[in-house]
Amino acid sequence: MVILYGVTHSLTEEKLFGLFLRTIAVEPSAEFLGHLSRYPRGTKVGIEWLPEEEWEEVNRDLVRRYLDSITPLAIGLPYYEREITDYWKKIKDFCQQKEYEIVHLEDKETFRRLNEAQISLARQRTIYGHFPRREEAEDLEYYREMLECQEAYHRAEIIAKKIHQLERDGKLLEGIKANAVDVAIVGIGHSECWMADQQGNPGRYADLSVSSYCTDAALQPNHSYQTTFTEQAQPNRQFLGDRTGLEHAVRLLERGRISERVPDYVGVWNPIRPSEGYFEMMIEKEENETVSGTIEDCLGTAAFKGEITSSGCRFVKRYQLAAEIAARGDIWYEGERQGDEFIGSHLVGGVMPGSFYLKKAAGARPVELSLRWYEMKL
Repeated sequence: MVILYGVTHSLTEEKLFGLFLRTIAVEPSAEFLGHLSRYPRGTKVGIEWLPEEEWEEVNRDLVRRYLDSITPLAIGLPYYEREITDYWKKIKDFCQQKEYEIVHLEDKETFRRLNEAQISLARQRTIYGHFPRREEAEDLEYYREMLECQEAYHRAEIIAKKIHQLERDGKLLEGIKANAVDVAIVGIGHSECWMADQQGNPGRYADLSVSSYCTDAALQPNHSYQTTFTEQAQPNRQFLGDRTGLEHAVRLLERGRISERVPDYVGVWNPIRPSEGYFEMMIEKEENETVSGTIEDCLGTAAFKGEITSSGCRFVKRYQLAAEIAARGDIWYEGERQGDEFIGSHLVGGVMPGSFYLKKAAGARPVELSLRWYEMKL
């Protein structure tokens, strides 16, 4: 069994209303280091890092890929944040002073693929940023080209996030198991998901046997940037909500569908960004025109209840497990019916109106759904 520590190794601060981001260095708390110091000499400690020479190689690879890029990129010279590097160096130095055996849990080849994905993302961001915008009403072909450009950007973003969050996650778990570490210290985004998911779905991480879980966390808003140590910590399920949203986006990208079940209806609640707003509706209870069930999208999983009639639809959706950016509370949908299609608007808390399109189908490309919404609103 392993003793697991989940740590905040850096924070991101928004500047100028989110236009700029700054990475904030975080120090391990004295309480955390005190707790970590209790183990005997020779304890095998796994850390979320690479050996120094491999880390330098990863950074050189990132710069080379940037310089070799054919498309001029709208970013400066890329790098991995020094603040994160400094944190793990401090942890490693502390463990070496205690004469623990250090095991590096990260995988160099995964970082190489992440480098490639990050450069691809920067390329697509540049292309999307230079896509010609028109003030006048766009024709259908222009709208399709714009959507396909936006989808390419979205795909690149999801691929990069998949490697960074999901594939690295798997490699960390492999390293913990393969090296039979006594203690594992990883970023809290990984550890919280592992622990929260074990409570709800213990088969998923059956190979991870944890004897004790502690955290050293600095969760925003926290303007002091100080971490707080918690022994016998309980996981925050919001991390699992963020992970669920990403997993849904990956499934849609790779399989063309989110749910393992066959949807009764599919639609988009953000026609301008098709894959981000794509959703699948599964009816689980139906009585006359009243329906209820589950909606899954790229933010998470929601319950819905409402009615579908010969003239339209009206239902309310509330997320149960979703990314932090998902709206909280009731989201109201109301639309007019044209055959097996619906077009209308949705409201979050009575404000923030948006458009949606829905059709009776087991699946469809998000772009095609958005194009149909555009045709119907003309």
